[in-house]
Amino acid sequence: YPLCALAVSDEGQYQRRVHGGTIEQVCTAIRMIIDIVAKDNPAVTLLAEYLNLGALIGKQGANIKQLREESGAKIFITKECIGNSTQKEIQISRDYESVTKAVETVVSQRSR
Repeated sequence: YPLCALAVSDEGQYQRRVHGGTIEQVCTAIRMIIDIVAKDNPAVTLLAEYLNLGALIGKQGANIKQLREESGAKIFITKECIGNSTQKEIQISRDYESVTKAVETVVSQRSR
């Protein structure tokens, strides 16, 4: 099963974390959390192993640029790993449709 750790915040007021499941289960859980917490202005942070980000980013950033254009979401990948871990944050924000489309693509990409 793909693993996914995320935080959804409403201006830093509320967070939830979801771990594991099929791609469909993870995406459904993320949509449900966004619906409850911050449907009007969602901001989702996914955690990913930095070694697995090459395919998402693509050569010279081509894949991430395409994902930004196709989804309409604002997507930012942190330059540094979190603390002493090997994980980086993928921060996704904008409107509900853009965010959910981008999240589904990222989760699907990470599970390959």
